[in-house]
Amino acid sequence: MGLRGMKVWLVANNSPFPAGPEGSQVRAGIRGRLATLFGRVVGHANARSGRPSTMSAAVDVQWSDLSNPADVGDRDVVIYFSPRATSATAAPQTVERNAYLTAARALRDTGLRNQMVTAITGGFRAGGITRRASIGNRQVPTLSEVFVLYDAQFSQQQMRVDTNVETYAVAAFHEAAHNKADNSSAVHGAAAGGGAFAATYRGQQVNARNIAYLAQYIWNWRPQYIRGQPLTPRQP
Repeated sequence: MGLRGMKVWLVANNSPFPAGPEGSQVRAGIRGRLATLFGRVVGHANARSGRPSTMSAAVDVQWSDLSNPADVGDRDVVIYFSPRATSATAAPQTVERNAYLTAARALRDTGLRNQMVTAITGGFRAGGITRRASIGNRQVPTLSEVFVLYDAQFSQQQMRVDTNVETYAVAAFHEAAHNKADNSSAVHGAAAGGGAFAATYRGQQVNARNIAYLAQYIWNWRPQYIRGQPLTPRQP
């Protein structure tokens, strides 16, 4: 059996993008932009030492409904795209406030359950969120989600497409760093390079320091949340 490359799974939840050709162009653009960025990450010198012997220095980015959860490996990344929640009634459109919250409330460990439920219900976010928690060496599956408020201000379709592609590709790359890095809060620190990893990253670009930073962590073991699955803690 040959070596397996890392996969980045993009999942559209509750129709966050326009229907028809424009939405298809945006999705294709996001996939292409992320394929370029993650290709730079896995090809970076910082990624070489951490790459498992069972993995190749390759990455595949694709949109999927994750109908077969077994396809997702523990070194892959899953990123959901959902409509941005603007109120308590809109919040269930997101994976975080719907399936993931339901799974968190079903956790048997009281401390972990309370920690996660409190964090999830603690307020609304504009750009995106990554949720994970652990007990010792045991981790619950990680959720990364980008909240989409599609920008249709430009009359020219291609400008709308290009603007939204860059906005949400950068947001997804930012959440991937939170997903993979050992210290999620450090993603916003100086060592991560600012730019796309800044706390307020809208309008920012991915820079060489962002690539080098994520490359250190890209092969980390990190079980990913599959919508509808339980949050049973796991360990490497």
